Amino acid sequence: MGNSKYLPIGAIVGKQYEILDILGEDDFEILYLARDTHRKESFFVLKELFLETFSSRIDTAISTIPEAEGVLDKRKKEIITELDNPKRNRQVAEIKTYGYVEDNNTIYTIMEFTNNSNLENYLQFTPKEKGVLPSLEKLLNNNIKKKSSLFLKILIAITLTLAGLAYYSYHMLQTDRDKPKEEKVNIVSEKKSIEHPPLTNRNEIRENREEVDKSPKVDKNITNEINETQDDFSDIIEDDKIYMDSEDEDIEEEIYKENKIDDTLLGTRIESNPLSLGTKIETTKESDFTENSVHEFLNLFIASSADNSIDNLLFYYAQNVDRYFNLRDINHMTIREDKERYNKKWTNREFTIENFKILQTYEKENINYCEIETTTKWKVSTKSGKTVSGVSKGFMRLKNTANGFKVISIYTLK
Repeated sequence: MGNSKYLPIGAIVGKQYEILDILGEDDFEILYLARDTHRKESFFVLKELFLETFSSRIDTAISTIPEAEGVLDKRKKEIITELDNPKRNRQVAEIKTYGYVEDNNTIYTIMEFTNNSNLENYLQFTPKEKGVLPSLEKLLNNNIKKKSSLFLKILIAITLTLAGLAYYSYHMLQTDRDKPKEEKVNIVSEKKSIEHPPLTNRNEIRENREEVDKSPKVDKNITNEINETQDDFSDIIEDDKIYMDSEDEDIEEEIYKENKIDDTLLGTRIESNPLSLGTKIETTKESDFTENSVHEFLNLFIASSADNSIDNLLFYYAQNVDRYFNLRDINHMTIREDKERYNKKWTNREFTIENFKILQTYEKENINYCEIETTTKWKVSTKSGKTVSGVSKGFMRLKNTANGFKVISIYTLK
């Protein structure tokens, strides 16, 4: 079975829409160019709900980890509600939507295709690669070229296969033609080897033996010289081997001295083993994102959220944040402005992390990342005494830096 992030070209969605090309994506959606199989000249954009962090694909079906299935179902319902309610179904650039199709364990929004339209007009969040949709003519030409290239590759493969079969058949035919001659020659040679003329008497036998005895013999002295030469050469090889072994031991000793680790530097006792040539020292570092370290970070982070010092809060955010609740691709300045408005309105704030779950940890470009689901109990009030409280579930993505963990994405799940 195939395993890819995208639907394969030529796949059929909802028994009606053929996938022709991949147009763009964000962290939650993928855009495809599709053709209506019932009306060959009708083209659409299909927007597939695909949670990059939590979803994977086997063939065409999408599989989502159990912890994120609730997020996927919630987003499905939101999409259906938006499409069923015309007042809420408003596209920024007036991109028309025609409905939705549920297939492959997800949902597809059916949208009109517009030449040179910004990808941002189709996606809910910031595209991974900003740009515009190419013209339909260009997309179709590229699709034809891809198919032509594939057809050409198949044609070449078939041609080579047929040529190979033809060569093999010709070779076998030639072998079959030559085979009787070889068998005939063998038969004749076998007859010759069997049909020896019989010796007529003992005198002839004796004469033949005498002829054999007269054949030249190898001088024993020459044989002894050869053996002595071989013995001398073996001694040279053995001496050379002893020298090389001794040199290797010296090199090993130098490597061992240079790589010896002082036990006191690590604070733990290390059992040193002698190194051999070619051995590479490898150390396995335990992941920095442990339950205890993440718990400690969340307590500090949530305490700074309730504090009046915004600088303390900003310390726990990366300089560039992918997502800050409803905002995307922002920096500390934007977070500061938003937090100042929030703190001005809600003068008293209480936040407590009641529970958290590490969804996954991974490494990308030599940086360690951790994705967390949190349950936060909160209570805020205004100067006039208005109080609001509740419990929220959220999502956070952290990265490990030289200055500790930093938040690069945070938003509410429900």
